[in-house]
Amino acid sequence: MYGGSPYPPALKRIIPKITTTRRLLLWRAYPIIAAMDAIVLDNRSLSPSLHWLTVAAPTLARAQAGQFVMAHCTAPESADPLLRCPFWIAAADNHSTASFLVDTGEPGGAWLAAQRPGTTLDLLGPLGQPIPHADGRRATVLLAEGSGVGAVTLFASRAAVAGNAVMLLLSAPEADRLPPYVLPPDVEYLATDGDVLSLLDSAATVGRLDSPLLWADSVVGVGSAATATKLAARIRRDRFNWKPGFAHYILNQPFPCGVGLCGGCWHSTRRGDRLVCVAGPALDLRDAV
Repeated sequence: MYGGSPYPPALKRIIPKITTTRRLLLWRAYPIIAAMDAIVLDNRSLSPSLHWLTVAAPTLARAQAGQFVMAHCTAPESADPLLRCPFWIAAADNHSTASFLVDTGEPGGAWLAAQRPGTTLDLLGPLGQPIPHADGRRATVLLAEGSGVGAVTLFASRAAVAGNAVMLLLSAPEADRLPPYVLPPDVEYLATDGDVLSLLDSAATVGRLDSPLLWADSVVGVGSAATATKLAARIRRDRFNWKPGFAHYILNQPFPCGVGLCGGCWHSTRRGDRLVCVAGPALDLRDAV
């Protein structure tokens, strides 16, 4: 850390210039933010580009599905890169440990994936709002593109343990897919190299008569804006009544600061502009496209 501050000196110099609106957004978010040192306990390679990194961090262990951390991905004495890098909290045991899905192709990913057990990491989190999930919902469809699956892995695990029916649909190259053993055995997991939405048709032929969008009572997606638009069109086609809160979506976009300071993740919705890192990352799909 930098003299007790989670921000490098160069970034602290611009903080006084931030608008009042963004200061208020930061004030609202800051009570749930904790800068911390976390010790690497385990670092497993899942594929040529994916690593599963587990750290000792009681604060992160209480994180909720859909939240993330900002990691200082360089040696303590260095400020290159200047900004922290975001990583999804893919597992949390509610006691002392949390795990991240690290993609070596993402900014900071190669550095983080190279850290060995015993290394101390400088982290900021948990950040963002949990993925909304109303009580009584028993069947969820999750859709993800690439390493974005880390955003919904914790959701899938906790929903399955709670006895919910969970289907995870993933689009990723075969060599870089999340291994099934990372998920609880009750999660129904389908993957493809192509369009993730094509799996909705495949799933309808695997022991079910209808599209998953018909029997599910909630949907969570993570990926590109183009996929979000196509998923919204598919829901409108397949469902007679699309109620608010049925589908949420995490847009695959940069979080330069992760706490709403920089304004780099504004997204226009039907309810006005939103800072995705503070109001989301999961936004109601009806409003987001």
